[in-house]
Amino acid sequence: MEDMIECDLDVAMHYRINAGKELLRLWEMVIDNKYKAGKKKLDRESAKKIHELYETLKKRLEVQEENNVLEEAKQYIQMAREKTGVKTGIDWLDKRIWFMRAWTITRLSGYSNVGKSRFMYRVVANILKQWKSVHVFSLEVPKGMLLINLVWAYYNLNTDSVENGNHDDKVQEFYEKYKDSCVLEDDKMSLEQIEASVVFNNKDVIFIDYVQNIRASGKEEYERMTKIAQELQKMAIITKKPFFDLSQVSNEGTKYKVGDMIPSKGSGAFVHACEIGLVIYRDDADKAWWQNRLRVAIAKNKFGKKDIEIILDVDMGKCKFDFYSDNTFS
Repeated sequence: MEDMIECDLDVAMHYRINAGKELLRLWEMVIDNKYKAGKKKLDRESAKKIHELYETLKKRLEVQEENNVLEEAKQYIQMAREKTGVKTGIDWLDKRIWFMRAWTITRLSGYSNVGKSRFMYRVVANILKQWKSVHVFSLEVPKGMLLINLVWAYYNLNTDSVENGNHDDKVQEFYEKYKDSCVLEDDKMSLEQIEASVVFNNKDVIFIDYVQNIRASGKEEYERMTKIAQELQKMAIITKKPFFDLSQVSNEGTKYKVGDMIPSKGSGAFVHACEIGLVIYRDDADKAWWQNRLRVAIAKNKFGKKDIEIILDVDMGKCKFDFYSDNTFS
């Protein structure tokens, strides 16, 4: 274990200072006895060694911190000026939010079974087609089912035909093509586990389905949900990754109208602790054509206009979300 830590230290400091900062935070958790190796806490000798490495890394970081801050500021200015980031691959959305940028969270909220996860599968598939890497945390379905869902989104196949084994060749092809650039996990439930895996795997875009299922300490639901929202925002800033996550809405969410506050379930912190806030829902007028009408509201947008309602033609079976029209209210 000591050799592994020393190797991580050298690699991190050689390639990029940011990786060192991420390791530093993880080691702080080790020192505070918040991180366990397996089911046992680290023995005294290992903890001492980690503490020594931690102090070494901390000193190296302090020397380079001033230049690092300046460099980060320049990078942010460049991204803002050039409007660069990772494209969702959904043109009508990318034009309005100016892509997914590093350090930011795009949060898609909606009530159960409205289509949040399928919307996310479409975005994941589109990003893979850009030769970007993704890391998907599924806190709702097993990763085997998640793989199948991504396959039918990627190839625009019918859901049932993939599940019935009619496209086993496509499942194999997708897996072989993206096994190194697409990490799927269904066993990381706590904030600490998610952060450690994000740092270790170092993929381009992070997806979480869905945030209310993350484990966190707190006596009441509001306290736990607030902590999850704040820690995810902190995680995005520290890892400098764009995050795209899903959030449930409260009962009031079934009556959502564009221009309303996002009715996040558990805590309003989910609204405040993100840069882009999207709400997916069906209006009363959609019920006559529930098979192919869906709405997405850009309820929060730090990089452009908000309170925009997008009406979509959708094919849930093939995970397709095509632009139909929009209404701008501000």
